[in-house]
Amino acid sequence: LAASCARTGFQAEPDPALDASWIVESFTLDGNEADLQTGLIVVDINTSTAEVEVATGCRSLFGSFTFLDDGRSGFTLPGATKPACDNDEEPWLIELDESFATALGNVETWSTSDDQLLLNGPRSELVLLRAS
Repeated sequence: LAASCARTGFQAEPDPALDASWIVESFTLDGNEADLQTGLIVVDINTSTAEVEVATGCRSLFGSFTFLDDGRSGFTLPGATKPACDNDEEPWLIELDESFATALGNVETWSTSDDQLLLNGPRSELVLLRAS
């Protein structure tokens, strides 16, 4: 249904319904819900290139993803900009940044409901809303 470059021989079709900026409404990691301000974390998805860019409020993360039509999913985030937040002044933002990267890297399934993108893994649950 959507893009993937992680599986050899898998030819995916771009999905304009998923090509968007998504605002992270909530996420949990290991059963702990993040204290998150709406709009703080934005995930940009491009199914034509299977690329993802995440703005966390502290830095930008870059990587790739897989959305298979059977509901399996995965994210890899090997790149990042230098943190723009200071550990002494904003330690909560650095912790949030690291927790979100871990939660997204833990995703194994995806689904959509209305304007929501739901991502789940054994340690994480993420709810993203399409940005208007």
